[in-house]
Amino acid sequence: MKNSPRLVRSLVWLWLWLPLLFTLLAVLTVLLMAAVTRALPPVWQAPIGVISCLPALAVLVWRCLVAGKKLVRRAYQDASGAGANRAPSRDFLARYAGVVIVSGYTLAAALTAIWLPPNSHAVLARFANVFTALQLPACALVWLLHVFSLPPLWALLAPPAVIYLGFAAGMALEFRAMQAPPTRWRGRWLFVLALTAGALMFMWRLSALRVDLVTGGTRLDDRELARQFDPWRRYNQLARVGAPTLAISGDFPRLDGATALYPLYAAAARAVYQRDWSQWSAENAALLKVSKTPQAYQNLLEGRADLIFALRPSAGQLAAAAAHGAEYRITPLGYDAFVFFVRWDNPVSGLTTAQLRDIYTRRVTDWAQVGGRAGKILAFQRPQDSGSQTAMESLVMRGEPLAPPLLEELALGMGDIVREAAAYRNRRAAIGYSFRYFVETMTGTDRLKLLAIDGVPPSAAAIRAGDYPLVSEICAVTTDRTAALPNVKKLIAWLQSEQGRQLIEAVGYIPSRDR
Repeated sequence: MKNSPRLVRSLVWLWLWLPLLFTLLAVLTVLLMAAVTRALPPVWQAPIGVISCLPALAVLVWRCLVAGKKLVRRAYQDASGAGANRAPSRDFLARYAGVVIVSGYTLAAALTAIWLPPNSHAVLARFANVFTALQLPACALVWLLHVFSLPPLWALLAPPAVIYLGFAAGMALEFRAMQAPPTRWRGRWLFVLALTAGALMFMWRLSALRVDLVTGGTRLDDRELARQFDPWRRYNQLARVGAPTLAISGDFPRLDGATALYPLYAAAARAVYQRDWSQWSAENAALLKVSKTPQAYQNLLEGRADLIFALRPSAGQLAAAAAHGAEYRITPLGYDAFVFFVRWDNPVSGLTTAQLRDIYTRRVTDWAQVGGRAGKILAFQRPQDSGSQTAMESLVMRGEPLAPPLLEELALGMGDIVREAAAYRNRRAAIGYSFRYFVETMTGTDRLKLLAIDGVPPSAAAIRAGDYPLVSEICAVTTDRTAALPNVKKLIAWLQSEQGRQLIEAVGYIPSRDR
């Protein structure tokens, strides 16, 4: 390292000052985008947002170039500006030692995080957390991915790559201005080959996990899907009934629940809560949360919700209630079909419940074994205590343990801030499960095919007739404490009334008395 630039100074720039600059620019850019695009039509928001990012990116690249040039200038020139006695090393790895060290570390951190084995947490949520903890420049981008739900995950590597390449380019420009001799090809190619091999390994692993936020070009992010049913949105998709027979004008129950049931309880609140729904407000948002099933049950127990809408609680959720000294009060409201889906061009159109158990215990691992084209079955699962996982365990597995999952639902984020899930990638070999309403109505995708189970397709008529074998109850759930609240009682009673049943059917579910 004798003829190398100042190593400690380069590491400080690459690990501290430039990442902090990136974070500052990211925050300012988000605030600018929010201010500029808020009043624009949706069709213009994305293009204007991208344009507003360009100046920040230009500032970051320019500052990286300047930092790289200054490092070389100060390392090889004396105070008067004259050339130093020592010449730059011709060894590429020595000349760009700082960039080589941080690039190798970042790649090693990414590979370590992406190869972490599955456990009770989402695989790539843990990747994001681990990589962020090890890699300062990724922090701001994780936050941006949370705010804007931007795929794909490999974009976490973008901030370090921009910083390192910009810094190295600045060094190269200054070496050229000094007329330094070129570096030897062996070091250059060794560095390039090592980075290329690591990047290919990372992308292969990412592809092997079969993760994406896009299915057939349609976004399937839960948060985005739920937003179309926000009552304060001007063009929301909420179902409506006639003049409501119930009016709640104060002490509004705080509602929460599963993503697929948000259209139901948001429509109920919009109908009977006598308040201004014309625009978003913190009070409106506090009354209508969509935290998903596991967190909704937790919010109910901890007093952050008065009434939730979900499937019946799992064994773990019942144990959590007992630990809190609480008891759930469950009111069935309707039914929905628990469905399995494959890609639209998969020749398999139906399976039996026995075949599903064989697939999810990996006794059957090839589509040819169930009448399809030869190829490995990618049987994706959902997280423990989610509504669909609870339904899977009770309706299909019936006490038989599931095989360890290849991948659970994707959640990107830092700490507890980010709770997002991605739908299963639309690959020909994939099979996944959810609920009929969520797949057919909320996602609106035509790239998936719902399978007939035991010879019966999951139609509304089959659910009403009791022919479809996998049916789950949708329920209003309280605790013994919140069940006594007067307006909670009134809201549940209204949902059980004839008008409430009309709303449940208008949303797309089968009311309880129809079976």
